[in-house]
Amino acid sequence: MSRRPAGSQDLDLVPIMNLVTILIPFLLFSASFVSLATIDSTLPAFSDEKPADDAPETSGAKLLITGDGYTLRTDAEPIEDGLELLCRGEGCASAGSYDHGALRDALADIKQYWPEDDTLIITSEEEVQYEILVAAMDAVRVDELGQDLYPAVVLAGGAPGLGR
Repeated sequence: MSRRPAGSQDLDLVPIMNLVTILIPFLLFSASFVSLATIDSTLPAFSDEKPADDAPETSGAKLLITGDGYTLRTDAEPIEDGLELLCRGEGCASAGSYDHGALRDALADIKQYWPEDDTLIITSEEEVQYEILVAAMDAVRVDELGQDLYPAVVLAGGAPGLGR
């Protein structure tokens, strides 16, 4: 058996300090390459309370994304009965199959009746891909001229009154 000497030994911290000296700038440098993309949206607020008398009226615009295309509805003019915008070509396999231009045109028509309204409720069927949902959210925010259409997008899952 070996015995330790009775005197204490100093720890050699130089290798650890070298490692920390190298790692800190590397971590700071790599952190600048990490970026997260976010989509601003809110959840719908359902309440039994009636809105205040001074609350602005809205169109109640709702967009349903299905495997066949878009269905756009409002609570008032101009498309109370709903407007169906079917996909182009052979089904709705990708985001490019959906008619974003016709959707923007229809929303621009609604915006003429309700210029102060900036909220659109979007819901989708389960089989709709996330890419298609994001493309629809991008399409409804601004028109071709870059003017705001519906910048406040509300995502709803199975909200009542949005079905066919």
